Amino acid sequence: MGQPISGAQSDQASLGMAQVIDVLKKQGTTTIACDAERVVFAYEGGGRFRLVKLSVIHSGILPANIIEANSGIIELEDCVFRGAVWSEEKKLGGNGVWLHGVVRATVRNCRCIDNAVHGIHVSEHAQTLLDSNICERNKGNGISYFDNAGGTAQNNTCRNNGCHGIEVCDKAQPVLEGNNCEGNGSNGIYYGGNAGGTARNNVCRNNNKDGISVSDQAQPLLEGNTCEVNKECGIAFRGKAGGTARKNVCRNNGTYGIFLDYDVKPVLEDNFSDKTKQESALFGCLVLIFLLAIIAALVWYFFF
Repeated sequence: MGQPISGAQSDQASLGMAQVIDVLKKQGTTTIACDAERVVFAYEGGGRFRLVKLSVIHSGILPANIIEANSGIIELEDCVFRGAVWSEEKKLGGNGVWLHGVVRATVRNCRCIDNAVHGIHVSEHAQTLLDSNICERNKGNGISYFDNAGGTAQNNTCRNNGCHGIEVCDKAQPVLEGNNCEGNGSNGIYYGGNAGGTARNNVCRNNNKDGISVSDQAQPLLEGNTCEVNKECGIAFRGKAGGTARKNVCRNNGTYGIFLDYDVKPVLEDNFSDKTKQESALFGCLVLIFLLAIIAALVWYFFF
């Protein structure tokens, strides 16, 4: 048997059990307020750990994540994780849920709100199922995948976060399906680094930049997504990004329906885009060159 629950320790609250445990499961939701530094609940065991109908609030000013797990199998259901604090000096804390190491996790019907960095952060080799969660008003992303993290994020709502609704970076390759990313400070869904995976049947609406942005050398499959009323592009490929965009709908966006930067090489198949000023930067350059050639020809004709 591992160490007991200890959410008020100043360095780490550590849990380790060899069997499934239900912590504070009741008919109603139990609330725990804690001012611990580094983390409120941490799991480092090799077994299973479960939290159900628990509201965990960080109530102090010390930097901390709310939930952290790096191994074993954990299940979080019908919980609320709020108020994680970030320290720029210590590079510590700020996440509602941080899943890393080799943990296998299911997070379902939870709310991750008002955290100083991300609502749910998945990194290293963690494999997760994120299902029907609400991640809102976090200062970073609603959901983020970094390193070699993977799994599936489905039917989540990521809205009004300071940065992206969902971010996928490094070599992460999750499946994103049926998520709603709305009103975020940057992009609805963002791919960077060498990220891949699949984004299917997501709705990205009213974000401050693009509905879906693919940058660096990322190569995702984008299929059946709806990107509308975003302030910049519906879908944008920048840097040296690639991948495939198939059967997406991009409408009523501020600038471009589908934007292609100079060096990108995605495959585009059966996408719909309306009210688009131009479909690629390369097209704009070709038009400019064509117009300059006409002007040069007219000048030569009339003056020489």
